[in-house]
Amino acid sequence: MNSVRKILSVVLSLTTLLSQIISFSTIAYAATLNCSYQEEIIPKKDINHNIYNSFVYDLQNNELSIEDVVSDTDFVYDGHDDTTEELPVDTTTIYLPEYETYTGFKSYMDYRALSNTSSDQYALQLNSYTGDLGIRMYNGRYLVAVGSYFGLNIGDEFDVMLENGTIIPAVMGDLKDDNDTDVNNVYTVKTNCCTEFIIDSSSAATNIFKRYGDVSYALQDWNSKVVAIQIIN
Repeated sequence: MNSVRKILSVVLSLTTLLSQIISFSTIAYAATLNCSYQEEIIPKKDINHNIYNSFVYDLQNNELSIEDVVSDTDFVYDGHDDTTEELPVDTTTIYLPEYETYTGFKSYMDYRALSNTSSDQYALQLNSYTGDLGIRMYNGRYLVAVGSYFGLNIGDEFDVMLENGTIIPAVMGDLKDDNDTDVNNVYTVKTNCCTEFIIDSSSAATNIFKRYGDVSYALQDWNSKVVAIQIIN
């Protein structure tokens, strides 16, 4: 009987030891799995989530202010759209006196007629070029001669405003002689025109309006009366 009891005691001891070994192995394996799982999951967390948590933590501990965060960014929205606003141009509009005989005729002259090498007109021509219409241009504006009525100097910029709403950008290329204009020094008496365009007569582009003797035919929108001169101050 005693021998049986000894055998049963040994078996129970071995069973208990085996159970402990299995339990320890299970815990170790679970820990290993948990570690592997954490190593795999952490890199996939949303980085913005981490930043937010850090931000909230710092705010709660008074280590960071909104101003600090804004100053560290590359762009700060100021409440305005990212567009370029053009500043208003200072202009003076002078309307033409109304003559019944005025039809909107626009005359022309060749730039080579400005042959006085000491004149401002000549100096301006040296820095001008012939545009697509065969008209001389300076800084994207057409060279035009007008009367003294408008008080312009050589090189002054202005816009020729037509009755149909078209605006021709111009620059003062020559001054009409008062002896050739009307009492108001606006229209040339011989041609009854207000504007005299300075052209390169050797350009084939001028054939379009030279056929009629009128620069109004250079472009369809130009075939309208000049109603005002808008001076750019």
